[in-house]
Amino acid sequence: MRRSLVRLAAAVSLGTRIKKKGSSAEMSKIQLDTSKAGLSGVNKKHVNAIIEECSKNSAFYKNEKRMEAERKRRNTELLEKAKQYRLLPLAEKKTIIEEVDQVEEELEAGRHFGNYVHVDMDMFYAAVEMKKNPSLASVPLGVGSAAMLSTTNYAARRHGVRSGMPGFVGRRLCPALVVVPPDFPAYRAEAAAVRRLAAAYDPHFTSVGLDELTMEVSAHLQGAGSRSPLTAADIAAEFRARVFAETQLTASAGIAPTATLAKIASNYNKPNGQHDLQLHTREEVIAFMKDLPVRKVPGIGPVQERVLASLGIRTCGAILRQKYKLRFLFPYKTFRFYLSAGLGLATSSADRLRMDRSQKTIGHEVTFRRKLKSEKELQQIVINCLAQTHDKLLKRRESAQLISLHMKRRSFENHQYNVTLEAPTNDFSLLWQGTLKLLQPHLEKFDDFRLAGVRLGKLKTLPRRQRLSKNGSLASEFDIQIELPSFGKDKKKIKREDASLLFLEKKRICFSV
Repeated sequence: MRRSLVRLAAAVSLGTRIKKKGSSAEMSKIQLDTSKAGLSGVNKKHVNAIIEECSKNSAFYKNEKRMEAERKRRNTELLEKAKQYRLLPLAEKKTIIEEVDQVEEELEAGRHFGNYVHVDMDMFYAAVEMKKNPSLASVPLGVGSAAMLSTTNYAARRHGVRSGMPGFVGRRLCPALVVVPPDFPAYRAEAAAVRRLAAAYDPHFTSVGLDELTMEVSAHLQGAGSRSPLTAADIAAEFRARVFAETQLTASAGIAPTATLAKIASNYNKPNGQHDLQLHTREEVIAFMKDLPVRKVPGIGPVQERVLASLGIRTCGAILRQKYKLRFLFPYKTFRFYLSAGLGLATSSADRLRMDRSQKTIGHEVTFRRKLKSEKELQQIVINCLAQTHDKLLKRRESAQLISLHMKRRSFENHQYNVTLEAPTNDFSLLWQGTLKLLQPHLEKFDDFRLAGVRLGKLKTLPRRQRLSKNGSLASEFDIQIELPSFGKDKKKIKREDASLLFLEKKRICFSV
């Protein structure tokens, strides 16, 4: 955000659409974006006229004119290329179709249904300032400077004054506007209080700024059992109430099966509200995305919105209808992002942060290409996943105390079951006992699953006491006792090639550093 504010500090509002006399060209970076909460009732024509008067001679405005000319040229080339798609030989079209179908299959393989709550603190910086000085609550308020506003309250937004706008432009729109300098230590302190509350629901919550965070609350729901809250929406309501009690600040929330969808949902009922998309199946997600404007997808900005609109694509449903043409027109990475957006599978900053943090745990999972035929087959897959994970544990010279079993049903419902051991261990037999305890209640429904995985957490690095092994290589003095498990009445030991285990019998070993 800070980068965009600096770029706009030349004196232009992020968001005023300006039409030059005699020209139909619109500068997409200079347009009033009324999608932000509190701006829907603004007189855009009035706001645009004032900002044009303030900014038409600015360096930013002149640069935007040059950039708009370049965007127009590239878009003309894109439209010409789009005409060529209809003339492609059948063999080339077939290649495109096969590639797109394969990418879609890969994306679908990663589809999961979690319980995500995205929390957005309402006008955060301004709210903190109003908390510090209650007299500011009744006046139009902006946080920032004459050069740039980083946040405004709802009283200011009713006049069209918003974040990313120079303060002097804001005062032209609203002469009563009060501008206060930012107090980042105060904002960080309030954000820390909110994050402490979030950690109780999801220790691995993600936050890409002081005013937003995303929680995945499945484990908390499972741990609650028969106790309330019973749903992710209940947790969102409880969390927002606790935030207000702790900080006297309000928050809005979105509830959905993915982090991106939850972020989209958080914009539905602002301020101080929440919205649950209530999407539980792939079909429901696709139906929701069908009419969703592409601009609502995080990562699609005004420039991309205009490019897609020139191709007749204004909704995510239209992306899917033209997916083959999009692959022909755009580089692979861009196309893949658009396709993921159309499928409701686009990733957010929260997703990427969660993946970056994955090294706090280690794991392995397998997607099944067909329905499983027996309990034993499911058990074999899970022990194989544990063995692969155990390999990583040994290589990292770590022990683990938390075992997580990840199961995905054929309906794409995502479930995670956790158990915490009494103490950290790298003993395979103890890890298997914990995993089996999690798995057993679900074995009867073996044919209802499409994915299984094991993840180990609460990792602890082992001390580096070392000695030379018989072959002269360095080895740890830690001893690992392994008792290979058996499958029910079948007392045969698991073969290495079947389960990828490190050990074929109970023995005392040392592992390499």
